[in-house]
Amino acid sequence: MSMLGRWRVVETPGWDMAGPGAYMLFGEEGGEFAFDCLTGSIHGVCHGDVIEFD
Repeated sequence: MSMLGRWRVVETPGWDMAGPGAYMLFGEEGGEFAFDCLTGSIHGVCHGDVIEFD
């Protein structure tokens, strides 16, 4: 299963950040995320069903 694409975040255990707009987006050379008012970019790579980022 490929991990590429936009994934909706439905639960963040211990945190109240999985609102209706929470997501993680994985592309071949990075991505982005949004949890409540926290947003950012992901610097890494995605190879099919494996994602490496920091």
